Amino acid sequence: MEEDKIKSPQASQRYRRTRATLEQDIITAAEQLIGEKGFSRLKLTELCEKAKIESPVFYNRYEDIDDFVEKFVRNYDYWLSDNVTLDTKNLSPVENMNHIIQTLIDSLAANPVMQKLIAWELNENTYVTRRTAQNRDNNSQEVIHYFENQLKANDINFNVGCAILIGGVYYLIMHKDLATFNNIDFSTDEGMQMLKETVTKMIYKLFGTARGRAASTTEKLTSQRIARNLLQSGVDRDTILKATGLSEDELNVLNNPEEATAE
Repeated sequence: MEEDKIKSPQASQRYRRTRATLEQDIITAAEQLIGEKGFSRLKLTELCEKAKIESPVFYNRYEDIDDFVEKFVRNYDYWLSDNVTLDTKNLSPVENMNHIIQTLIDSLAANPVMQKLIAWELNENTYVTRRTAQNRDNNSQEVIHYFENQLKANDINFNVGCAILIGGVYYLIMHKDLATFNNIDFSTDEGMQMLKETVTKMIYKLFGTARGRAASTTEKLTSQRIARNLLQSGVDRDTILKATGLSEDELNVLNNPEEATAE
């Protein structure tokens, strides 16, 4: 009977842990094992041993190891962990885009679990890797649609341009500890700063003028419409030029549309 009252340190520890503590111990154990071996070699027996739990404790929370992984990655995947936010009140569309990509760079560089996840998806085509990759893409669609609508005046396909940009960020960060790339050491603060500054310039070059061009086109059409009305009303040319901001040549085209067509 006395022996029955004696509890091992592990049993005592399991008894005292709260549900929240158990969850955190499982997550911490997974982080350590994934850091050492990657996702593909994560085994349930090792996870339970590392977390100091029995398998029934695990199965009370998850259906199987695949179910655990799918839920686990939501805490580490930039696109699934509610990191992607739009500030439409204070930032323009292109500023929002730059903010999201810059935050992605910082998050991925400091997040070895997400790096391991992307590497696993690239190396293995399984139910779980397909699910995690597709969940990431599905979760970003609302943001993508916002940018498509806001930057549609640009002649560059936003989806393709953004995919190239994000894909390049993924590769450079995941490659940075292996070797230099194009003679740049992205594992250094200087290299990362160069990456972030260049990404910002590329975003503004590719997409920064889209709204400006759209706005300029709308303003130009409005000025032309006003000028036509003033011409028809017999207003003198100098007054029309000052009121609309059109040039002499632009006003001449409006005043002589047949000549413009002939040219």
